[in-house]
Amino acid sequence: MTSGILILGSGGREHAIAWKLAQTVQKVRIAPGNGSPFGAVDLDISDPEAILAYCAQDGLDLVVVGPEIPLAQGIVDKLQDRIAIFGPTQEGARLETSKAFAKTFMQQNGIPTAEFAEFTLLADALNYIERCSWDGIVVKADGLAAGKGVVVCTNKEEAREAARNILQRLLEKDAGPNTGGMGVVGPVTVPKAIDEQISAILHQTIKGLQEQRIFYTGIIYAGFMITSKGPYVLEYNCRFGDPETELFHLIPMTSSLFMLVQRLLMGSW
Repeated sequence: MTSGILILGSGGREHAIAWKLAQTVQKVRIAPGNGSPFGAVDLDISDPEAILAYCAQDGLDLVVVGPEIPLAQGIVDKLQDRIAIFGPTQEGARLETSKAFAKTFMQQNGIPTAEFAEFTLLADALNYIERCSWDGIVVKADGLAAGKGVVVCTNKEEAREAARNILQRLLEKDAGPNTGGMGVVGPVTVPKAIDEQISAILHQTIKGLQEQRIFYTGIIYAGFMITSKGPYVLEYNCRFGDPETELFHLIPMTSSLFMLVQRLLMGSW
């Protein structure tokens, strides 16, 4: 049994995780905190030494990573040999942090997803848009973009404009017309056959990670589009979703987190 847990992050997601874990763990802290009743810690969550020092001081023996940025920066790699930590390594987190890596991974592992092409030059992107047959185009920026890196286009001119905005970076500091999701609806149910296909895709994802020798621990979930050919993967996320975690139809998921953490700490896995 863990003595105490430090959750990294500051959103509603971290509050939801803390609320659940506090039902079975006496000491739960959140850094840098979010105004919740759980103990907020003024801590630089990108600083592994500061994290370790605080955990030692407060008697905490497990770190749970909430948001994607610390994962992208490799916080798990820096701490995993020194304290128990729940989250994927920097390489594993590339499934979320790099759209190009994720789409290539899907292609290599036979995971159904839309056709794609990758560009660094605007002229090449515009030429591809002109050549492709039109069933709708989604233009994505590679890397984390705080929910502002995906544009769903209804015609080729919109796709060209999206490519210009992404590759020429007309607006700084993540400014722009697109925003991340601001809510969640649930529960969501699908026919049994679709559910089985989704399960098979997720198992194939895990198999692909193993075959590429990517050590992965933590959360992984996929965004799906249900098409006439079955479910297609839009993207992967490598942490609990916010606001998805706030929807307490997902309570069994956070319970599973604690059970997994227990098994990891007891060395049974």
